[in-house]
Amino acid sequence: VRNYQFVIGRADDKPTQVSAQLGLMDTYYAMPKLDSAAVIARELVSAGNVVPGAQNRAQLMLGKVAFAKNDFKTAQ
Repeated sequence: VRNYQFVIGRADDKPTQVSAQLGLMDTYYAMPKLDSAAVIARELVSAGNVVPGAQNRAQLMLGKVAFAKNDFKTAQ
């Protein structure tokens, strides 16, 4: 987690930052720190599709987090 945060802070361009955020989001989900994963996913959705597929992965993660929390209405 610390390494991803370091890369996000030092990123020279937006694609590098978004790639690091994707990795951080996946790491938080695997830990599981679902609320943190959801926060990063919302940031990625609002940032747009800087890296191809990033917005789709972020939306999928929001659904997976909702499903893991047994919030089936939001998950669909």
